[in-house]
Amino acid sequence: MTEYLETNGARIAYDVEGSGEPVVLIHAGIANRSQWDDQVMALKDAYRVIRYDTRGFGATETDAVPFSNRADIAALLDHLGEQSAHIVGMSRSGSIALDFAIEFPDRVRSLIVAAGGVGGYESPDGSPEGTFDKPERLWEAKDWERLADWEADFWVDGPGQPRGRVDRAIRDRVHGWILSNYRAEKEE
Repeated sequence: MTEYLETNGARIAYDVEGSGEPVVLIHAGIANRSQWDDQVMALKDAYRVIRYDTRGFGATETDAVPFSNRADIAALLDHLGEQSAHIVGMSRSGSIALDFAIEFPDRVRSLIVAAGGVGGYESPDGSPEGTFDKPERLWEAKDWERLADWEADFWVDGPGQPRGRVDRAIRDRVHGWILSNYRAEKEE
């Protein structure tokens, strides 16, 4: 069941299932907390599984205020009465998890980072010129369906790869996450 934490100009959507040592699952940049559905089912009998939508994703709502993803995790742990937790992140959230561990080492029981970057590192863009022109036009037009199609092609099948290279069910799931995030965009 979705619950909400009000903190620093945000209404953060989160779920907690199971009991035991706490595990915080942070979703990737193309997803929302539903990314972890299968893992929650596998973990909830042994752990207190905490997952949430970061700002700008899923059901979380935020005002245009300065914020820290790391502080949001700390606020969520405080709200749930947890001093520390196992922290899991992948891709974008791997960076968030790693930065949280650096800033709040006493709050991290263990850290799992999959395909995450290092905060502050700017990787060189090796993409051919014009790669992101189409998605930028789709973003400006707020053509969320076609933008979600483009992103699913890019992130699931891979740049320059044929559509259908990855199982259709996986592609559809990722497409749904992306589209849901764009449709949740709030206009100011």
